[in-house]
Amino acid sequence: MARSLTDVAAELLSSPPRIRNCEITSSARNVFDSTLQINICDYKERTMNIEQVREYTLSLPGVTEDQPFGDDIITFRLEGKIFVCLWIGGGKYDMKDSEPRFALKLSPERNEELRTQFSAVAPAYHWNKKHWSDVYYEQLEDSLVKEWIRESYHLVASKLPKIVRQKYIS
Repeated sequence: MARSLTDVAAELLSSPPRIRNCEITSSARNVFDSTLQINICDYKERTMNIEQVREYTLSLPGVTEDQPFGDDIITFRLEGKIFVCLWIGGGKYDMKDSEPRFALKLSPERNEELRTQFSAVAPAYHWNKKHWSDVYYEQLEDSLVKEWIRESYHLVASKLPKIVRQKYIS
């Protein structure tokens, strides 16, 4: 049975975007039906690239980066404690999918919640799967990625000695 343009447009408006790294702006498309006009516009999906992830993570107070596991991995630390491990690509930690990702430290409960809710979050490769998740950041909106990086940062900061912790958490 053929679907009307109205049905297709209603489905597009009610379902989440399925296309990564796309831009649909106000000049995009109009869907017409004989009785209904629906403008699909002003939608812009925002994702982060590897440089934006790095820049954002380094913008948090006290964060340093190093490469203790080789040239293909950057770790981000707060007071020497790793909270994000960004895979650059290639090297000995290369995986078949080669999708850009980083490992993120969160509470076990939060990791389970995110893995259930988002297909772009999986148990971390080469990390304790209870406390670490791989985040395929190009499949997620930048606001979520930033939120989770901050959450990881605050988790690590909360475990620091009180006198040190006060520099990073109000």
